[in-house]
Amino acid sequence: MLSPTPEQNTSDSAIFMVLRQMRLPLIVLILTFTFAIVGMMAMPGKDNLGNPWNMDVFEAFYFMSYTASTIGYGELPYPFSTPQRLWVILSIFVTVVAWTYAIGKLVSLLRDDAFRTAVSTQRFARAVERLQEPFVLVVGFGDSGRRLGRLLDANGQQFVVLDKDTQRITQLPLESLSRYVPAHPADGVDPKELIRAGLGLKHCTAVAALTDDEEANLAVVMTASLLAPNVPVVARATEPIMMKRMAAFGDPMIVDPFDLFGDELVVELQKPQTLQLLRWLVSEPGSECPAAERTLEPGKWIIAGEGHFAHRLADDLTKSGNIVTIIDPEVSTESFGATMRRLLPSSAGFAAATDNDTTNLSLLMAAKRLSPEMYLVARQNEPVNQPLFDALNPDSVLVPTWLIAREAIARIGTPLLWRFIEEAKKKTNEWSDNLLTEISRVDHESRPRLWGQSIDPSLFPPLQSWLADGDSRLGELLRDPDRRDISTDLLALMVLRGDDAHVLPSHDFRIEAGDEMLLAGNRAAHESLEDIFTVRAAFDYAVKGNRSKWAWSPIP
Repeated sequence: MLSPTPEQNTSDSAIFMVLRQMRLPLIVLILTFTFAIVGMMAMPGKDNLGNPWNMDVFEAFYFMSYTASTIGYGELPYPFSTPQRLWVILSIFVTVVAWTYAIGKLVSLLRDDAFRTAVSTQRFARAVERLQEPFVLVVGFGDSGRRLGRLLDANGQQFVVLDKDTQRITQLPLESLSRYVPAHPADGVDPKELIRAGLGLKHCTAVAALTDDEEANLAVVMTASLLAPNVPVVARATEPIMMKRMAAFGDPMIVDPFDLFGDELVVELQKPQTLQLLRWLVSEPGSECPAAERTLEPGKWIIAGEGHFAHRLADDLTKSGNIVTIIDPEVSTESFGATMRRLLPSSAGFAAATDNDTTNLSLLMAAKRLSPEMYLVARQNEPVNQPLFDALNPDSVLVPTWLIAREAIARIGTPLLWRFIEEAKKKTNEWSDNLLTEISRVDHESRPRLWGQSIDPSLFPPLQSWLADGDSRLGELLRDPDRRDISTDLLALMVLRGDDAHVLPSHDFRIEAGDEMLLAGNRAAHESLEDIFTVRAAFDYAVKGNRSKWAWSPIP
């Protein structure tokens, strides 16, 4: 855990501002009340028998307290004399002026931007320090960060947000998330802000650098690598030079949406069920399975656009056996239109790959008119234009921010899921189709929960003897802890043993200490497995068949 720096002590900053701004008003109030109280003690009065009487300190303080605060209980304990009433009139006017001055200064302080920033920073730092569950630090809450936040929240994972755009932070409560999310308007380039946001705390499990500024993402990668080298980092980058600089700091997971889309498009064209499976697994729990796209044999492709994305897409399509022609829409309209009319009729696919959504939409509409059956690929740059692309309905759409969020949740949300995705890409389309059917049965055709489970005897002592028997089978862990003759709605997607991934292991698969399991299941199945790993009687019955006569007790 990193040691706090003097600059982090925002509590002192807020207190100092209060003392500095309110010092003179407090002095004025104290002197005014002292003046009024001493005067009341000096003014002669009479008791109810007509004897001379003067207030003591307590009575004068009590009277001035309820008078200056406008409560006004009356003349106590005896009716006042004329000198006392004259002094009260003077005291009222003096204290009203003093209170007005003090309240005005207090209101001014509360409206001061520096003070409000200090208070919000202090509140944010305390909220982060109080987190007692694993959390992901998200730097940059634009469209990519917001989508990642929704996915993390849907998976029941806590996260913390940093973004230098104050408006994005103030709009965070409108996201209707299921939990409170600590958020602060600050620049993630500043290492002190990353430390304040939880970098280095034991519960910080990952960092996602998803700002629109790749220099800023590089700074986050650098800070995380130097201050918390064991914390995994996902960073957004598209420029090759930035990727090389990021790679110099440890082993960050660099997300290039342009490269990812090319890979996904090749998979989509050749193995649509495989991509359908992968997209479903990284969606929100409970979501419906997306529809599979049509297959397309290798052929001629036209890519309209220049730049990094167009050339990366062309490389990926060429490697998969396609013949690709890149044309530049910026040339004269007559030349571009003639090229389109000449090439489109004999082409299998067309990609509108410019960095302008209006241009891409017009290109897609022109291609659709010239060749209605052509496979259309679109690059959508701005999320606000989604209704337009939905209406045009191309076969495949690149939304960089959504692709970044999906990749990030796969890598840091459930780390085993990323390895499973890499293994699934190697499988056949039929294999993916069969797995889709199996997963659909787990949770009534909705995307089930996904989670990892470690086989660690030090955390679950009953595992020790079970593993030592040499016949520890996966199927025994998937039994219902109430009726062991049936299995729960759990599907073991993968068992990771060291660097070896065992995909879709059978119930007879032998479990060993140190194995990591990736499981899919509904809520009831998840809770049943938790019982097996936390309640000794549930474990003994489900795994060994020993019914305990004693009440269940948690495993120590």
